[in-house]
Amino acid sequence: MPTDDSTNDDFDDIASSLRDLRARAGGPSYAEIGNRIALARIERGVPLSASTPARTTVYDAFRLGRSRINAALVGEIVRALGADDAEAEKWETRCGLAQKARRAAPAPVTPAAAGASTGPRSTMWTAILLIGCVVLNFSGSAAVATLGLPLFLDMIGTAVAAMAFGPWWGVLVAAGSTGIETVTGTPDALPFGIVNIAGALAWGYGARALGGARSLPRFLALNLVVGVVCTIVSVPVLMILFGGETGHASDQIAEGLISSGEHLAPAVFTANLLTSLADKLLSGFIALAVIGLLPARMLKHDLVGSMVGRMATGDARRDGETRTDAALRA
Repeated sequence: MPTDDSTNDDFDDIASSLRDLRARAGGPSYAEIGNRIALARIERGVPLSASTPARTTVYDAFRLGRSRINAALVGEIVRALGADDAEAEKWETRCGLAQKARRAAPAPVTPAAAGASTGPRSTMWTAILLIGCVVLNFSGSAAVATLGLPLFLDMIGTAVAAMAFGPWWGVLVAAGSTGIETVTGTPDALPFGIVNIAGALAWGYGARALGGARSLPRFLALNLVVGVVCTIVSVPVLMILFGGETGHASDQIAEGLISSGEHLAPAVFTANLLTSLADKLLSGFIALAVIGLLPARMLKHDLVGSMVGRMATGDARRDGETRTDAALRA
């Protein structure tokens, strides 16, 4: 466990170290950590009514992007996670130094106020990440074409950009992927660019504004909603421009429905919906795994990253739905 007070003087560093410590301790839930703290307080003579910290208060200590930190609570948390008193005191000292450094630091100057860009380094990393997302889209499409899968998998990178960086970054990846595909010999891809864009907006706003990445059940629902949205947008394109067929494996489902007496439009809608729901579920979870590999400092929003951490420790179902909005302030 890092305890170098001279270098770890940032609140995010402390929160990241706490996450690592929690993972090494077996990933106890925030409620369990709170219970351990309560038992230790009672042993010190704290009244029972004041002994248990709120689960959201405990969670806040692990959250990135904090503007303040409770050194005493951090000490209690690391003790609850197995640290001895000497180690806990180092954590408390580290928090104190971080608070001192934050108070002494000058107010940050935003790029707009400074009249400058975020710099070539930031621009370079942004470009690399976006290019990587476009590559993910093409990799998924290539896998489908190679294996003959009844899926699309052409929006994985779109989902990564939309959920991790923002919906309009997802739109940029969607437009870029469609543009490249169109000019490299697949003009039929152009009309479906609007489907990719719709998916970017649904994933981005659903995960970030509506809390769709705050727990496993919510994330499942979000991906299903994205599947429905994409079907609603794509079916008119299929019917008007392609007569309901594009040569995709999902056409076989529609043909089966038509042969059983279903009309063309409902058959195409049903086939596309079934394919889209399965596709967006798989794409969404692949995107979530990719986001989990990104450094926390690259993410503009920590809801998705925190869900990855909770799923990795098996705590999503126990803790995700009960966390209040106060614990999610950015």
